[in-house]
Amino acid sequence: MAHARRKFYEAWTIAEERASAWYLKQFQELYRLEKEPDHDRVRDSLPVLKEIKQRLDSDHLNLPKQSKTHGAVSYMLNQWGPLSVIFDHSAAPLDNNPVEQVIRPTKLGAKNWLFIGHPKAGLRSAILYTILQNCHLSGHNPQEYLLDVLNRLAREDRSDPEFISSLTPKNWKPAASQ
Repeated sequence: MAHARRKFYEAWTIAEERASAWYLKQFQELYRLEKEPDHDRVRDSLPVLKEIKQRLDSDHLNLPKQSKTHGAVSYMLNQWGPLSVIFDHSAAPLDNNPVEQVIRPTKLGAKNWLFIGHPKAGLRSAILYTILQNCHLSGHNPQEYLLDVLNRLAREDRSDPEFISSLTPKNWKPAASQ
């Protein structure tokens, strides 16, 4: 959502296109709704998203193709499938800005690390960064988390889905506190 919003923001600030202001207000409403404690995406946000979709379809046909707002509209329409997935996964955040901020150093260093030893090294690094950042976001010490989880994986039945779910940083509790 943040990428789509950014395109409208650029159209509004750089090109001063008024058509983008309406979209920015709708994004503002979506983010405001997300902060409410009893927020229900389907009940509260879906109507806003449907209104956005109607306006996107209309503006795609009516705005000048060379305008920045038309570019933002086209981008959002092309990304509509992935953007609307959040209504199927209520636990997912509205956007992935926190994750992108965390992986930025890795992305910037990717060219330097292009040949770090193995074709699967990039995927493995991404998995480790994801686990470590989820530890930070969940308030856990990553080293303590990894030591505990690796020990449990070596000792316990890994075929139990509830056991595996209990080991995710979001659900993990240190062995000493159980």
